[in-house]
Amino acid sequence: MGMFARSNAGNKQSIQRNDGLPIVQGRKVRTANRRSDYNYNNQYAAHNDNSSAGCINWNFWTFIIVAIVSATAYYAYDNSVVVLGTKTEPTAAATAAVAVVTAAVPASAPVPAVTATIATLAQLSVPPADLTKATFPAVCTTEQRTMIGKQLPYSNCKRYWNSNCSFRAATASGCQNPILAREFFSNSNDFKLGVGDDTTKFNALLLGWRTDDKPMDLLNIGSGLNSKYNVNTWDKELIKTKRPENICRTPIVTTTTTSPPPIPRTQVPQVLVIDWEPHPNLLLENLKKHGSLTDSELIIEKLNINNYLNKKNSLDTIIEQKLAKTKDEPIHYVDISRSTEALDYSFLMEMISSTYIRNIRFLHFEYNNKGDWAVASHTLIKLLSALRKNGLVCYWSGGDNTQYSLWRITDCFLDFYNYKHYSRIQCVSVIHDDVKVLSERMEKQFLATLLKGPTHTFGG
Repeated sequence: MGMFARSNAGNKQSIQRNDGLPIVQGRKVRTANRRSDYNYNNQYAAHNDNSSAGCINWNFWTFIIVAIVSATAYYAYDNSVVVLGTKTEPTAAATAAVAVVTAAVPASAPVPAVTATIATLAQLSVPPADLTKATFPAVCTTEQRTMIGKQLPYSNCKRYWNSNCSFRAATASGCQNPILAREFFSNSNDFKLGVGDDTTKFNALLLGWRTDDKPMDLLNIGSGLNSKYNVNTWDKELIKTKRPENICRTPIVTTTTTSPPPIPRTQVPQVLVIDWEPHPNLLLENLKKHGSLTDSELIIEKLNINNYLNKKNSLDTIIEQKLAKTKDEPIHYVDISRSTEALDYSFLMEMISSTYIRNIRFLHFEYNNKGDWAVASHTLIKLLSALRKNGLVCYWSGGDNTQYSLWRITDCFLDFYNYKHYSRIQCVSVIHDDVKVLSERMEKQFLATLLKGPTHTFGG
């Protein structure tokens, strides 16, 4: 009995020390090639270990490989942005590395899309505009991109909602004033509106009203500075309400340095303001009444935003009924605000799909990271590509703190612009002769901005 007890104890100890070898008559036996990867017939044979060392090793090396790929991709992206003088154009390897990581990140994550050429984006069902008459500025050189990167550094733009992101600091701070466009449209010598045709009107569209003086300002410049449209009087009424916003712009005044001096136009301008809840338009109606404006001068429409978001062409219907009676009638000035909802992307894409965009001469809108812009597929480069296909060239719209600098984005795109920050952009048509002078002035302003050198910097 004692013998059997000792024998059982010995077996028990053998089992505890078992490392996968078979036990024959209480003794471990090593078979030929048992722990080899290949048998004598050169066929694969898996390890027969009861331990999990194989799985641990496999998981460990998988983790190491993934970590290396991720680190390489991050480094490749960080060094692919053409901004500082020490950085270069993104290589094919860098772009591929970014693509690997981007594909593994959820669509909602704040990771910018891989840069693609403008020509390959915005595959819309609507054919592009006739660009045979278009005179696009030359694609930015490496030197120009480098200078843009020094004036608008990328460092703080990779952090979510950072007020020090360069293109936000340059365009969302200070007074926003598209001065070149305002001066151009107000000057009857520069902007010829329906020569010999009193039926042609200056048409402006405001999508969203922010308790500002834009409606009266646009009537003023659209009329050729007719004294009837007094911006100062409008501002005084706004101040009484203690709710004024963005009335910092100095009204355009008649200059006497030009010969002959510009004179007010005989055509009555019209401005369509489309607003929506929860912003009340009662104040706007009161201002309209106080300014003795008719329904043919200031047109106020309230958009049911819920119906708009679920109904195609609802915006086009209002424009066609109230402003541009045909899709060939020009819309000289479009301004989109109301950053709370950030519907700029949807508004513009609808006008693109209906071809209204082709007749817009000047456009001012907002870029954002919330509202409609928060959708991962709603990217800036995609929108700008679609606008370019319709003859619009776009610039970062610098505020008064930048001396109204302009930085071209079209054909001058830098990767970090894909990080979404609240900012402002203005665009001009290069396919319509009536605004050719304006397009040339805006490009000249862009070049003059670059000449200010690396000390003309914002954010970063």
